[in-house]
Amino acid sequence: MSPKAAMENFFFGFSVAALAAVLAAALVAALQNESALQGVQISLDFKGGVDGPSAGAVMCLGILSALDGREFPDDFAMTGTILPDGTIGLVGGVLGKLKAAAKDPKIKRVAIPAFQRFAREDSGGWVDLFALGKELGLELRPVESIGDAYNFLHRENVACPVIPTALSVV
Repeated sequence: MSPKAAMENFFFGFSVAALAAVLAAALVAALQNESALQGVQISLDFKGGVDGPSAGAVMCLGILSALDGREFPDDFAMTGTILPDGTIGLVGGVLGKLKAAAKDPKIKRVAIPAFQRFAREDSGGWVDLFALGKELGLELRPVESIGDAYNFLHRENVACPVIPTALSVV
């Protein structure tokens, strides 16, 4: 099998990119929780398939919530990649994801990557996601880090540890 074909294969319903996002989510959750995750079994269950890294941040939130013994609220949705330092990365398709979240009667709160306020429509025009969120009856929150997202998820304002980076500027 060629490397390209291997990259396009799915493993238990996940693409290779989604599997990488699961690993990144577990890594960041372990660093954020200051846990080695030794003896911890992680099991993620999704409706439908996951084919990219856009669910990385919400997977990390699920792992962190489980480690803390907390339920994951039914009224919450999120899109965003998870980066190794715990920041939330930009994603595509936010406009469609926001509209899909609004169709679920349970979803009332949605976190999206900070600095991603506008999205391009198929017609080429731009949509203000916050105005659309308000119009759809959703509380939309831009989040920069997994700590910001965790606080929004659990409606708290607790200080979250900053994940040290391997690089330092002298």
